[in-house]
Amino acid sequence: MKRTIVFSMAMVAMLALTSAGPANADSGNHFSNRSLNGSFGCRNLGLLFVGTEPGLPTASVGRQVFDGRGHMGGSAVGQIAGLVCHWSLTNGSYQIDPSGVGSAAFVLVPAATDDPSCESTPSGSPDSEYFVIGQEGEPFLFFDASSLSGNCSPQDD
Repeated sequence: MKRTIVFSMAMVAMLALTSAGPANADSGNHFSNRSLNGSFGCRNLGLLFVGTEPGLPTASVGRQVFDGRGHMGGSAVGQIAGLVCHWSLTNGSYQIDPSGVGSAAFVLVPAATDDPSCESTPSGSPDSEYFVIGQEGEPFLFFDASSLSGNCSPQDD
């Protein structure tokens, strides 16, 4: 059970977030939720730590979609120590401070057809991530409390 919850949390962290335009600062070089509006392709690499065990090699790709008003969603596929899992990000929200540092919270829902180890619960698990956006379309970077990090780039819809 502990391992499946950690797998789910890792996949969320490996995901990225959200009409297709770069992340931009608002007037006066201040960021806000309006700074993210559109779709972003993301990738993550790192180690997923489960208790005191050695870190599990983890990699994922995903798509996150932001509405510019604090709501987000997306999907991801990842590999954790050889196990391939698929997730949907639902019921997501995000908040960005004026410096461009933000956080997102969402529910990570596993695909019904995946190995049972990919899910902590069939209905999904709450998860979160942190991110930093740059000015004028610089990469969108994100990370979580584990040793996972990645970056996201704007996509055309």
